[in-house]
Amino acid sequence: MKTASSWASWSPLWMPPAMPKFFENSRLSSDVAITLLHASGRIIARAPDFERTFNRDVSKTEIFQRLMQGESGTFQANSAWDGRSRIFSFRHLPKLPLIVNAGSSDVGIALLSQRHFIIAGAGLGLFLLLVIAGSALALKTFATLEEGETRHRKLYVDSVETEEKLMLSEQRLRLIADNLPIVIAYIDRTERYTFANRKFTKLFDLPYPASPGKSVEEVLGTELYERTKPNMQRAFAGETVYFERKIWSNGIERCDGVTYVPDRDDEGNVIGLFVMAEDVTERKKSEESMQLAALMYENSSEGMMVTDAEGMILSVNPAFSRISGFPADEVVGHQAYELTSGRQDINFFSRMRQHISDTGHWEGEIWHQHKNGEHYLVWLRFNTVYDDDHKALRHVACSRTSRKRRPPKKRSGSRPTSTLSPACRIAACSTTACARK
Repeated sequence: MKTASSWASWSPLWMPPAMPKFFENSRLSSDVAITLLHASGRIIARAPDFERTFNRDVSKTEIFQRLMQGESGTFQANSAWDGRSRIFSFRHLPKLPLIVNAGSSDVGIALLSQRHFIIAGAGLGLFLLLVIAGSALALKTFATLEEGETRHRKLYVDSVETEEKLMLSEQRLRLIADNLPIVIAYIDRTERYTFANRKFTKLFDLPYPASPGKSVEEVLGTELYERTKPNMQRAFAGETVYFERKIWSNGIERCDGVTYVPDRDDEGNVIGLFVMAEDVTERKKSEESMQLAALMYENSSEGMMVTDAEGMILSVNPAFSRISGFPADEVVGHQAYELTSGRQDINFFSRMRQHISDTGHWEGEIWHQHKNGEHYLVWLRFNTVYDDDHKALRHVACSRTSRKRRPPKKRSGSRPTSTLSPACRIAACSTTACARK
């Protein structure tokens, strides 16, 4: 025997609109009542009074208790709706939690209609089964559509978030590019600018932000474009190119160092160029000054020597080698005091050291010793080079001979040595390393 609890998990959620008419047409007379019940005790459909009885719970009534006592049967009982005594004939539909019950006050009609309603009930049960199966399919389809819609909604939200992040990232990159002290731009394959930072627009006197699409020739001008084009063609051929060019900006000539970096697609084809340019005018001036200083250093008639702050020789010029007899490779790395002859005493070097410490320079005569052992008098100028913290960084000594060389005293050994005491030698050394203010 089936119980209400065994069917509790199976219950239709809605009723087709044609159900009331279907039940009403199934009645053989107005005295016949047809009821379709769920095994849980709820009325699915009833004729008459369909609307009033739908989904009513009759599990506690005497009639329902009799319905649950067998698979089918006939019994007499008072109706729960109008209190009239009726003959009821019922059957449980096979494999469905449905019960068809027909009741009539006329015994003959009830018995006659029992087979009729069993067939009708079976058809009704199959009809409901198809409706429920269709509903399940519809729900599954709806769930699939809902899942797809959820995915699409998530993709949309993700795409919006990604777009917002990309926009924010682009704004940050734009902010960074606009505040860099160099020109940043991008040239596509058709030689048109598609991006330019604030420095670029200022350099070429363009409105900010620059409208994309201007050609390189239009921005640079014909003459500068012709000078730039060979380097741009090398870059489009796949080479990272650096070159320098002079341009006029706001009426002032300047020198720019320009770098073209090829931008490639996934297949390695060059699709554009990243452009970076910086003002190297001051650097070029410094380089020219250094080249001029080096030229003067190498060709000066005065002997020049550069030492570090501790007096170690870093460099000498050709004139120094001619005066002293020592080539550069024999003195570089040695202390400057090793060149003195020892004719001045320690007090002389103490005064020299103090003067350099106080003023950063010293000038006067001093005895040096030639490589061949001769002593010679030179006019020497010391100047101190300071770092940003005003600490002595380098000492530069310029010398020229002021008197004829004097022959050395006889000494043993092949190489002459200074007659200064160790203390005097230290004092002599410190004359080139004293300015530390």
